[in-house]
Amino acid sequence: MKQRLFSLFMVAAALVLLTACDKKDDRATIRKPEPVEPIKLGVLPVVFHVFYADEDDVTQKVPAGRLKQVLDNVNGLYRGVYSGAGNANIRFLLTPVDGSGNRLDEPGVEYIKLEESEYPIDPYVLMNDKSGKYKRYMWDPNRFINVYVYHFKQTKTNGTTLGISHMAISAKGEHELEGLLAVQAKHLTLDNLPTPFCVSVNSKYVNEESNRYKDWPNLRFLRISSADFNVTLAHELGHYLGLFHVFGEENGEYIDGFKDTDYCKDTPTYNKVAYDKFFMEYLQTHNAQTADLNELLKRTGSDGKTFNSNNIMDYAISLGHTFTQDQTKRMRHVLNYSLLIPRPGSRSRSVDAHNKPKGVVDVKFRVIE
Repeated sequence: MKQRLFSLFMVAAALVLLTACDKKDDRATIRKPEPVEPIKLGVLPVVFHVFYADEDDVTQKVPAGRLKQVLDNVNGLYRGVYSGAGNANIRFLLTPVDGSGNRLDEPGVEYIKLEESEYPIDPYVLMNDKSGKYKRYMWDPNRFINVYVYHFKQTKTNGTTLGISHMAISAKGEHELEGLLAVQAKHLTLDNLPTPFCVSVNSKYVNEESNRYKDWPNLRFLRISSADFNVTLAHELGHYLGLFHVFGEENGEYIDGFKDTDYCKDTPTYNKVAYDKFFMEYLQTHNAQTADLNELLKRTGSDGKTFNSNNIMDYAISLGHTFTQDQTKRMRHVLNYSLLIPRPGSRSRSVDAHNKPKGVVDVKFRVIE
């Protein structure tokens, strides 16, 4: 998840995003999906690997209590608590035990001290590292979702990366999912991985969030932050579970036009390049007193109709609280059939532990922001 934040935005964002909107206006932007057949709750164990150099900096050595609070908020987003939309029936659980079955002092959290010369960390280096330096901290991805938490090294002049994830993968065959990398292996283990396979989140922003989590359901006004850490983690977990961005993009670049590239028919696409241009021009002519949050939420679809951005797989200025039915179906498919996913129920036919390859596989996992 990357916010293309120019220096002007860094100054103005805190002012613009304090603009209030009425709770009724917020909920009026969401269309409740048609009822669907109830699906079994998927419970996914999570472990946060917290990297830090300065133990006195709570954005580096993030308190376990804050991470628990964040995961609770993420679960609220996946249940549709703040949107009135559908429940994805996916719950993330801080694992009470480590990979060896030993009970953890802090459920779902381990702390890793680094030297100052090793910190902050370039997220693109970590996610693609083949040396084993970062993979060695991973726990079995067939049992846990690994979330790496650390300060990201600033590597881009035109943006701030809030989070980054490996995209889900499929086994070739009848259960391939459109858009995902498909590999020959029917089962992969930690030993087969050439790089880490995980989610990374930028802990510089661990305390950034909307007021909805604390004030809900008695929300008198809505204050949002484009760096909301809860939404960032929910967004990156969406990638890990097979979701793409709702706007058009190819090869990691925004499309200057309209193209539906997320394989979900019920998520309207829009021109992200045009929106970013509008957004930067808007910031140059408005301040906190004159800015209108509803204007910043507005997107124009390929049919010329406008809609308010509320999808968790969008970013910039968005309500960031909704998954659609098609998105939920994709995530459920990944839970049932994809590789390197903790299995919430019985193992699917496409996941065969007896046919795992030997040694490290020659595969390049897709990294997505």
